[in-house]
Amino acid sequence: MDAVNDKETPSGAQAKANQAEANAKQYADGKIAEALNDSKEYTDSQIEGIETHPPIGGPTEERPLDPFLYGCYFDTTLGIPIWWDGTKWVDAGGVAV
Repeated sequence: MDAVNDKETPSGAQAKANQAEANAKQYADGKIAEALNDSKEYTDSQIEGIETHPPIGGPTEERPLDPFLYGCYFDTTLGIPIWWDGTKWVDAGGVAV
């Protein structure tokens, strides 16, 4: 198509737009299906190796003395969750509390 002499018709432009939309939907649907197929169920034996910790919380003075790395504690005195960064307790912004 010569850009100067040839004009695209509205119906031609609409057909291209419709095809582009169909292609995008097909691509997205394929990616969603692929992601769903990649998700997997874990067996009990696979879960056994994952270290889990129950949620804990309480007043500031009862914070754990030897917390696990990145462990969360809901500080009821402060009214916020805090995390152990390996050296100190920090809030969600990384500020020592």
